[in-house]
Amino acid sequence: MTPPGPLRFGSAHRPDADAVRLALRACAREGKDLDSDHQVMGRSVGHLAAGIDLRSPEPGPEDVAVSATTPWADSFDNRHVRYATKRLKSDEQRVARAWAENSELNWGQAPLVVDMDVEMGSRVRRKLLRAGGEIVRRTEAQILEES
Repeated sequence: MTPPGPLRFGSAHRPDADAVRLALRACAREGKDLDSDHQVMGRSVGHLAAGIDLRSPEPGPEDVAVSATTPWADSFDNRHVRYATKRLKSDEQRVARAWAENSELNWGQAPLVVDMDVEMGSRVRRKLLRAGGEIVRRTEAQILEES
């Protein structure tokens, strides 16, 4: 029985380390990579555990550009979220944004981050809940009309 020919990765022979590296770099440029190639904060990782928090410590340049040109209430892709956040006044939007962008804050703490009264947090929460309820009622009515 004859031994099998060399294993190939793309056009690289497996025993040739330089060719394998070149093939891996080409795959990485094309978006094809290995799980072991991923890095988080400069450390190689294989698979990320579910529920791991990988938030950036600071906003990226695209976040700064978007926030400078687009009001926060208009920055959402979901039309229902845009509708609910547009119903808030500017001070209320500041509280809602502080709560939304800081997962460890509750509604009582979010107003303090933006130098507002503590009661503002519960007021904003109630207002968003009312807007959400209105959205649900409208959607249900629309579904009933279509059927």
